[in-house]
Amino acid sequence: MKKKIIYMIEKCNFMMMNVRHVIIMLSICFALMHASVGTDWDCFKGTSERTSSSDTPAPDTLYVLWKAEIGSPLYASPVVKNGKVFQAAMDEIVCIDFDTGDVMWTSSVPTYYSTPAISNDKIIVTTNRGISALSVENGNTVWEYIVSGRFMKRFSLDDYIVSSPAILDEMIVVGTRPYSVPIPENIYFGKQDQLFLVCLDENTGEEKWHVGTTIGVFSSPCIINGRVFAASREILCIDSERGKVLWNSEDRYSFDPFNSEKTQRERYAFDYSTPALYHGILVGGSSFMGWQKIVAMDQYTGDIFWEWVEEGALASSPALCEGRIYFYSYDGLVRCLSLLDGKELWRTLISEQREFKLKEFKLWPSSSVTDGKVYIGSIDGIFYCLDAYTGQILWEYKTAGPIHSTPAIASEKVLISSTDGCVYCFGTDPGTHMMKAQEYFGNGKYDKAEEFLMKARKYAETGEDIEEIDGLLDLVNLEMEEYQYKLDKLSEAESFMDEADKILWSKEFGEAQSLYTKARKIYEELDDEFGVFFCESKTSYLEKRIMHQEKLTCYVFCILVILIFAAIAFIILLKKSHRLKSGFFSLQ
Repeated sequence: MKKKIIYMIEKCNFMMMNVRHVIIMLSICFALMHASVGTDWDCFKGTSERTSSSDTPAPDTLYVLWKAEIGSPLYASPVVKNGKVFQAAMDEIVCIDFDTGDVMWTSSVPTYYSTPAISNDKIIVTTNRGISALSVENGNTVWEYIVSGRFMKRFSLDDYIVSSPAILDEMIVVGTRPYSVPIPENIYFGKQDQLFLVCLDENTGEEKWHVGTTIGVFSSPCIINGRVFAASREILCIDSERGKVLWNSEDRYSFDPFNSEKTQRERYAFDYSTPALYHGILVGGSSFMGWQKIVAMDQYTGDIFWEWVEEGALASSPALCEGRIYFYSYDGLVRCLSLLDGKELWRTLISEQREFKLKEFKLWPSSSVTDGKVYIGSIDGIFYCLDAYTGQILWEYKTAGPIHSTPAIASEKVLISSTDGCVYCFGTDPGTHMMKAQEYFGNGKYDKAEEFLMKARKYAETGEDIEEIDGLLDLVNLEMEEYQYKLDKLSEAESFMDEADKILWSKEFGEAQSLYTKARKIYEELDDEFGVFFCESKTSYLEKRIMHQEKLTCYVFCILVILIFAAIAFIILLKKSHRLKSGFFSLQ
């Protein structure tokens, strides 16, 4: 039996040799992902940073756990919190049991396109009137903030706010542009006062501030460390406490899409894609006049690190996971780019090519990523699972209508809603638990290997199967202490990087560089090549910021010295002039 186990492990290791770079990336996923912890997915794209990634295991094979029939077409994405699934449908919010798929309650609310956000005991959702907070327990309205008539003329009853709320530190930030709002002809000549991003108090619904934008915020804002990032025609960085705009991409780079001095390829319009944040890097999507772009920007300054440009139209939002970016375009392709330099790593065709028509525009599905897999629905109504490192299609499932929502990932399950009126929940086939355990063992992820071995043991049918499982458990336990040490060190590195990201807003570049250096040393100790490279790129970036700060300080000092000498010279000249005048009058 022992020989059989050893053979099995060697076979697994051999299978993994040709994807050695995958193992490196997986080994540092705890430290380099801003993701949900796996148990909940409580807002659009999973977190307030909108990375659309998680660290939970997920199904490798097609296995439908349940299907909940809602009835009306579903455009919004499902969200998960404390064992409940919340789905926005046509004029109602539906609460579904996460384990069984049974409908627990429905609440009549005029909502449709926007994905709800869950915070504490409230469901925050946008409607055809404004923004509402509902009780998680029964769907009763707690408060309502009316946008219709507040910033613009009343919405029509069949129009809805599309932006999904971002919630952090008891603040709700959301765009107020309705789905079908007509954009005035003079929209390109300045900010429109009726198209606002608003911030509300989570407990009362009272307005804290509002910020005007060019064509309104149609996508969903993201928020971290007291800063809000929102995409209108431009991308804005806003102080969440005061509502003050810290930088604007159009002001900084003349990003105005109707700047005739630039070619169409050089212009930007970010309004249909939700930006995402990753350790100081802001990733946004632009689509303008036949050109699509993914742009990586410095979240502190708005400076561009790199951009990927290609002919076509982009209407989905990027997902970020393990140093990679995933997105879907009107040409029917899912693409994967490197977060470090924008290099395209792979592309996979999942639907027919479609022409972008603004009047017929519908929200397109975005991807979610976990466990080395990309999950995404297509406009053709097929739900796909792709290999995150190669783009290979692992499995697919046909629904009865186009899919416009983004998958939710929580507790080893993946959920998607379709315009066929159903919410689908996919999970891991119990028959594949042993295979998953072997895969995790081969990847060196011993905690997940142990988890799936225990599940496999539960479903084991013979004593020989149990003996085989127990033998592998013994091997896992031998490695667990060293593995736990590695996880603790990775967690420490992540805490250094998070702290550095926070203090950078105070321009404490030297201290931030020191923290990233500490994180890099941890990655060097653990032989994590990507972690080392990422931290080195950050310390190099901070070195430039420090040099710039020192030059600026030097300039300021020189100017002060010059002003002081100028003032002294002026005083001396003034005194001399005074003496000459005094002497002249004395002679008189």
